[in-house]
Amino acid sequence: MATAVQPTGLIEELQVYRAQFDSAREQFEQIISGLDDTQFNWRPQDDQWSIAECIDHLVVLGTLMNRNIDDGIEKANAKGLHGDPPYKYGFVGNWFVKAVGPSDEARKRKFKAPKAYTPESNHSISRLKKEFDKLQDEFVNRLERANGVDLGKVKVSSAAGGVGFLIRLSLGQWFALLANHQDRHLAQARDVRAAMESRE
Repeated sequence: MATAVQPTGLIEELQVYRAQFDSAREQFEQIISGLDDTQFNWRPQDDQWSIAECIDHLVVLGTLMNRNIDDGIEKANAKGLHGDPPYKYGFVGNWFVKAVGPSDEARKRKFKAPKAYTPESNHSISRLKKEFDKLQDEFVNRLERANGVDLGKVKVSSAAGGVGFLIRLSLGQWFALLANHQDRHLAQARDVRAAMESRE
């Protein structure tokens, strides 16, 4: 079995994703500042998510995807799929990364969350904050473990189930997608808070 490469520091690409995960934690703190649990679970419309549901969706998706990412890293180390950047990424994966991002153009595209990623309602701020913070730590842990792996050659399947299993992206694209996807739903959560405050 090949021995995993142990570089001394994160490569630049992974540093970018780490900065996004660190920023996500800070953004969440700002969004929930001064809110109580009732406000946290408030929906602008019956068919729109609350701040809590936006965050729970991120926790559910991230937790499920981390299991697949773990498998990808383990297989990469076993097969000796290590290498230096820049890594090569496919067009389709790059499109997905941009499509789920926080830009105004990307947010015009509406995606129905797969059943596996559907959030639950009625959350306490304290509990969901702990889960969200833990998820960011877990993302960073996987960045560190993937450091030195060829992020373009390692393929990882979606954890959505059903036809979602057909989606296989490079490991690096998954890190980028998860970071962008968090920024997208944090922006959505900010919009919910703004809508709430406009009613007061």
